[in-house]
Amino acid sequence: HTPVYYERYIIDMHNHPPEIQRAAQDEIHRFFAMAPAQRRATSEDWATHLADPLTASWPNWGKLFFNNKGVVAKTAQSCGQYPPGDDSVWG
Repeated sequence: HTPVYYERYIIDMHNHPPEIQRAAQDEIHRFFAMAPAQRRATSEDWATHLADPLTASWPNWGKLFFNNKGVVAKTAQSCGQYPPGDDSVWG
């Protein structure tokens, strides 16, 4: 069973050029490598700084990881099951 939000995100991601897909992946990898306080500050920055190149190219690039539907907690739990460097989660 694949969560519907994940399926939608992967479809949306694959509708963007490879360099945008890679930029989103790199940003998420960087984010989850941070300490919790750094993640909190970074997510606040992402929410208020809409002019960065990634957000300008794909406004929903972080939606799977930052929403209010309880998906984020499940995503964080699932991400921990993948070894660092395993990009199979990106479909």
